[in-house]
Amino acid sequence: LGLGLAILILLGMIFTEPLVRYVVAPDFPPEKIALTVSLTRIALPAQLAFFIGGLMISTLYARQYFLTPALGPVIYNLAIIAGAIVGGAWLGPERGVFGMVWGVLVGAFVGNVLLQLFPLRRLGVRYRPSLDLRHPGVRRVARLVLPVILGLSLPQLHLIIARRFASGLAQGSITWLTNANYLMQLPLGVFAQALGIAIFPTLSQLAARRDVAGLREQFSLGLRSILFLTVPSSALIILLATPLVRLLFQYGAWTPNDTTATAAATVWYSVAIFAISGQAIVNRGFYALQDTLTPMLVGTVVTLIYLVVNVAIVPVLAHVGLAMTFSAVNILALAMLLVLFRRRIGGLREGEIVASVGRILLATLALGIVTGIAREAWTL
Repeated sequence: LGLGLAILILLGMIFTEPLVRYVVAPDFPPEKIALTVSLTRIALPAQLAFFIGGLMISTLYARQYFLTPALGPVIYNLAIIAGAIVGGAWLGPERGVFGMVWGVLVGAFVGNVLLQLFPLRRLGVRYRPSLDLRHPGVRRVARLVLPVILGLSLPQLHLIIARRFASGLAQGSITWLTNANYLMQLPLGVFAQALGIAIFPTLSQLAARRDVAGLREQFSLGLRSILFLTVPSSALIILLATPLVRLLFQYGAWTPNDTTATAAATVWYSVAIFAISGQAIVNRGFYALQDTLTPMLVGTVVTLIYLVVNVAIVPVLAHVGLAMTFSAVNILALAMLLVLFRRRIGGLREGEIVASVGRILLATLALGIVTGIAREAWTL
């Protein structure tokens, strides 16, 4: 995989210009295409760090070690912030973005690779390069990994599709969608990824022991927990979208119109928070059963739906339509996955889930009323 990825990165750096011009942003003017090509070539090698780091972090997760994997994204984002500060100071507002992209590259290697080396060595993990393609572990992983790779690439494909459509819309549409996506990702990073990672070893152990009853119990608990955390989060972001965008982004060249446009996209993106979070749990349920094909097939179906629906809806609703479609297909994906997983394990303890959802919705309603009153009082 490492060799294959290195070849893909090299090809990407060679053919960056046609990829940007014809795939990523065909409606960009020539000067913006040239800038995007330069930035992309700097950032591409970071993908190798994410790959190597992913293997190292998975090794740590399998040993129930979570500290440095959790710190890796912090280092990564701090490097981007530092790059923005240094780039802006040295290169000015027009070229300062290069500092951010160099921050991506440095942060990826430091946070995902170098930081993970220390606990790996303490745990006694050693690595020796090998290309023994007949090793039974290699063969087993080869059967499982391709659907996982394709499945995990689909969210990135959604972003590419969104940028493709947004590049032909009003100036700033890509920025509005990107920043709205950042706000939507906050509870996903804090809750969904953390809980999905923490529950995966337990689900895998139960599946390996063929303890279906225990698997149902832990899956139900995981799903209920993630809904308890993300449904209220979604409501808060929806109700506070405009003040949040104003607080985080409205400075410099950012205008009130940018705030309004970004807040509208944020509202619709946030509708899907619970669905994307639920997918993080149910996908790991399938992976624990060593079924990597089903999540990939479901993701492929909803991606095709996303593409087709956007063709019809974007000319009418512009960038907001892209956010609406994104949420709709992710809710559909969660529903499909839950139905298929239920068939696979013979039930999901649905009574517990329905009862929990009812309580969560009542609590979220109360939270929404209080938040709405406080928001109106603040703006008076």
